[in-house]
Amino acid sequence: MKRIIIASLFFVSLGVKTSFAQQQQEKNAIKEKLPRWVLLMDDTLANYYEAQKSFEAFWKNRPLPIEEEEIIGHSEQPAEQRKSRLQQLFTTKQERRAEESERFAFQYKRFKHWERAMLPYVQDDGSILTPTQRLEIWKHQRSN
Repeated sequence: MKRIIIASLFFVSLGVKTSFAQQQQEKNAIKEKLPRWVLLMDDTLANYYEAQKSFEAFWKNRPLPIEEEEIIGHSEQPAEQRKSRLQQLFTTKQERRAEESERFAFQYKRFKHWERAMLPYVQDDGSILTPTQRLEIWKHQRSN
């Protein structure tokens, strides 16, 4: 009976370890495919101006994402207008950029919010105050 319990514990721990490794690999793969400006938003040591430059370069030749207000009242494409798998393989560069635009719509909005929120904390060299430094400023302002 002990052997069965030990063997089952071994296989459970092996399964947990394997699933954890797969999750890490998936996270790394996702990060590698993200544009630089998306990664810079999460970096507390990022340079504000570099993030803006990377963002603007990414969106330079892509259509901006559609806002929710623009979608209201529009119905989804009819089934006959949707692309088949073969058509998807032979998309033009412009169509791929439009699809990328849709894929990064949330990140676009998130960046715009980040850009506005970080602006008061940007130093002359483009560095952004760390969360600790921002907290100290807030505490100092509250005490006055």
